[in-house]
Amino acid sequence: MNKYLQSALWVVLCVVIFSLIFPTTQASTGWQRTYQGGSMDVLTPRSIVQTTDGGYAMAVFGYIRLENAGGFSSSYELQVLKTDLNGVEQWKRSYPTVEDPNNLSPEINTYADQYVIVQTEDQGYVISGSGGPFWLFKVNSQGTVVWSRTYQCDYITSSSDYHLYSMIQTSDGGFALAGSVYTYDGGSDFWIVKTNSLGLAQWNRTFNSGSYTDQIGETYPCSDEAHCVIQTSDGGYALVGSNSLYRASTSSIVYASWVVKTDTQGNQLWNRGFDLINDQGYRRFIVQSDGGYGIAGTQNSDFCLFKITATGQLQWSNTYGEEHADTPCGLVQLEDNGYAIAGTWTPINTTITRPTMGLIRTDSAGQVLWIKTFNAEEMVTVTVYSYDLANDMIQTSDGSYAIVGSTTFGSETHQDVFFVKTETLEQPPQPTSLPTPLASEDNPSYSPDQTSQASSSPTQSSPTQ
Repeated sequence: MNKYLQSALWVVLCVVIFSLIFPTTQASTGWQRTYQGGSMDVLTPRSIVQTTDGGYAMAVFGYIRLENAGGFSSSYELQVLKTDLNGVEQWKRSYPTVEDPNNLSPEINTYADQYVIVQTEDQGYVISGSGGPFWLFKVNSQGTVVWSRTYQCDYITSSSDYHLYSMIQTSDGGFALAGSVYTYDGGSDFWIVKTNSLGLAQWNRTFNSGSYTDQIGETYPCSDEAHCVIQTSDGGYALVGSNSLYRASTSSIVYASWVVKTDTQGNQLWNRGFDLINDQGYRRFIVQSDGGYGIAGTQNSDFCLFKITATGQLQWSNTYGEEHADTPCGLVQLEDNGYAIAGTWTPINTTITRPTMGLIRTDSAGQVLWIKTFNAEEMVTVTVYSYDLANDMIQTSDGSYAIVGSTTFGSETHQDVFFVKTETLEQPPQPTSLPTPLASEDNPSYSPDQTSQASSSPTQSSPTQ
């Protein structure tokens, strides 16, 4: 054999052997897409899930506006949008109302503050909301309704007194829904509902952090709203949200963070309050590898992230930004115990002056490693940017991130769905300017356990403090 051919074959053989011993992984490629409805429709995606086929499904709030002979008409609807792994739309279904095909539940009005979507083992989807009482409905893999359910609190009669913010699929195949219900005395309580896999209610609990006294000595019930629920390793649940309290240093009412931990049946084990996230921006909550919890929210218009132990003791807190009304929408913990926080973000020291999508990567102590922003209509040459709001973020199976929100550009009369799939970002991207973490509040931690006894509503078992 020709010696040159022998050399070539030997090189090829070595490359093959090397590739078998040291396989390479191609980095994920990022992309972004927008999805428009009618020329005057306002579309707002509320949540996203990665599906078993590698694609994505979104629950979208639709404010549909139509021009007709008499002027304009409008309506509200829930939309479920399914895409492939590259974000190409596969199907979309609209649900102005949902009627249970089994006639087991009343018709659902799908107008809601928040929608949450999860995929079930049979490739169908379950979506939750609160257009009045909490509701939950199941569709098959093509969006056809299978069943629907509604849930009412024992002592609430007004349909406008419910607000659902979070829903998860539980380890037994059921679902846990969390939010708030208003009370007769003018306050509001955390409310959690646990169902089985068919959406039939198994139990529900309410939790109240007590009351506060203002500067003139008048006492008011706290307003408590559960923004996020997770299931913990012991099979119980943890809820995080906001509660109102009086801050003497500024003579003002603020909304701090309140955490409630329960057992498997929703009975309270402990609760803790933290005067750290003091705006009503939605909290995001995760269980950490050490059994503690990471909590993200908004403090004085900045991103805020803090870490507590498995029993609710504060370990550290950090804030990011410069008072641009920034609001996190997603939080995940990564393999190095650092964090990724996504949300609506106005960059500092840049030409962007409108809200856009932001993604912050931190180390395990919450210190910034890098920040990346995404804008739907960025035109650098003329410095024009769209107005973008981020509503949900998940980490994807390839180590990147999927972020959904809304975008409006210039004088357009419609608001579109904006979907960003990032490249794999475990190696630092080209960073933008980094903010300096701000100091925490003058009262870094308080506990309703100490300042006021957490009270039980009629549907809550007596908590163990």
